Amino acid sequence: MMETLTTVFNCLIPFQKEAELHAIYQFLSISYDQNRFEPFIIEKELACQIEDPKTVLPPRLMDTNFDIKLLSNSRKLCDLLPQNWAVISIDTHNTKDFLTLTKYLAGGSSPIMVNIPLTKADNGSRNMFSVKFAIHEFEDIIQKSDATTSYRVTSSIKTKQDRVAWWTARRCLDNDLENLLMRIETVWFGGLSSLFGDFIFDVKILKAFKSSFVSIIADNVTKAGSEHTVIEKLRSIGPELFSLFLQLAMNPSDNYMEDLLFYFLDAITGLGREFDYRRLDMDSLYTDIIALCNKTINDIDCESLRHIEHTVLVLSDGCVKLPWESIPSLREKSVSRMPSITQLVEYLKNFGTLISEGVNADNSYYILNPGGDLVKTESRFKEKFEVMSGWSGITGKRPSEETILNALSKKELYFYAGHGGGEQYIRSKSIQKFEKLPPCLLLGCSSGSLHVSGVCHSYGTVYNYIIGKSPMILANLWDVTDKDIDRFTLNTLEKWGLFVDYDSIDIVDSLDNFENDNNHTLCECVAKSRNSCKLKYLNGAAPVVYGLRIKLKLNS
Repeated sequence: MMETLTTVFNCLIPFQKEAELHAIYQFLSISYDQNRFEPFIIEKELACQIEDPKTVLPPRLMDTNFDIKLLSNSRKLCDLLPQNWAVISIDTHNTKDFLTLTKYLAGGSSPIMVNIPLTKADNGSRNMFSVKFAIHEFEDIIQKSDATTSYRVTSSIKTKQDRVAWWTARRCLDNDLENLLMRIETVWFGGLSSLFGDFIFDVKILKAFKSSFVSIIADNVTKAGSEHTVIEKLRSIGPELFSLFLQLAMNPSDNYMEDLLFYFLDAITGLGREFDYRRLDMDSLYTDIIALCNKTINDIDCESLRHIEHTVLVLSDGCVKLPWESIPSLREKSVSRMPSITQLVEYLKNFGTLISEGVNADNSYYILNPGGDLVKTESRFKEKFEVMSGWSGITGKRPSEETILNALSKKELYFYAGHGGGEQYIRSKSIQKFEKLPPCLLLGCSSGSLHVSGVCHSYGTVYNYIIGKSPMILANLWDVTDKDIDRFTLNTLEKWGLFVDYDSIDIVDSLDNFENDNNHTLCECVAKSRNSCKLKYLNGAAPVVYGLRIKLKLNS
């Protein structure tokens, strides 16, 4: 019901407008986010509940103050958010084929909210490039990838020609995934990809830019022989939205300015129904807007501009399977994801010290090759872990649940390299009961995969760790091959500062001009390590970070 109501309201506003509408949208968005958060609370309560056949639901769900607390916490996001962070929520809708993107920044600026209709055909084909179509294509690529790594296929590789054919098929799938992610950005976003831009502009600059922008549009409308209410609509838009033009102007290679201009015109004219903007001299209008953007950028002291250093994605269940971190605008950036705004607020309140000071890697635990069949992975990591000061763990044998629970309760960093996310060795309820877990690196196949079941909320191993309040989880969205993901892992941990050793595996351009004398966060290192994989998308796009960006303590 809440999603349907939010969808209906979204249809009325292509992007943010008057304060009244903005306030209503805020309320609906917060309520919708609360609905996404509540299943995690229910799971937590059920995990901690003493088994009683007479009790069906956790008693705290009847707490009348619960909803008020959630709404209050959600409003604190912009106050708690670190200065150079951004939060972007991406929501799909069942009743309409469009995306709603909302971008939050620290401080008092209003969120940037846009609706993106997904009605464009993909490269002139008859198929509309909808979310469902993109997910279907993505899942088809992953299924074909899984087939190429099945025992039936790999055991039949006998000759050099067989090996060449196998690698050709794998590289084709890698290219297919790369092309899919490029199409997601170009077809869906176009000029609105500037929502993922790097810069934070002062509101005074944005207000001045907006004033000049509105004047240019008004002059062109007057020349067309009409004064129209579309100008008033343009004036009612918050200044923050106009930063999208300046983001594009800061990166002239992004040839999306015309696309963004048409999006604005479509939005304020009701797709041309209220005013036929084709009557305008579009060449002159475009030239004037470009000149305004360039003048504004030239007048800005670019060195004083704040840069977005980290982006948190909050994804609805309808699009959570896609590797958003590897679309062109985000692939080389520090990115993590969270299930809801409310949980992010909770994390920022509880783990602020960990964000600023970092994690102590001298108190860590590892589980390496617990199934005993990942012999090469074991050989690549065993010696490295055994010589790490303050590290303990087990290699090549099955851990007991008690062993894992002890590690999770006493250690400050947890590393798992086996099949899946280790769910075969510890019950989900045992993880969910924790009030605090260490940062976890779960490097098995599909350790970060989520099961999406219609109207039911998504679930998976990685969400168990979020319910147990692990501040950061590195996991894989789908199945990957061991050598490539081991290469990625070594590259990431070297950049993070855990160890440096190039003898046991062929690291491709390991440091990649990434200054190793600085204290980098894991999210930065993940982004910089994707291209170390031979299959940069089929394997390199699979690892994602859930939670916060965390660095190592300098004395670790």
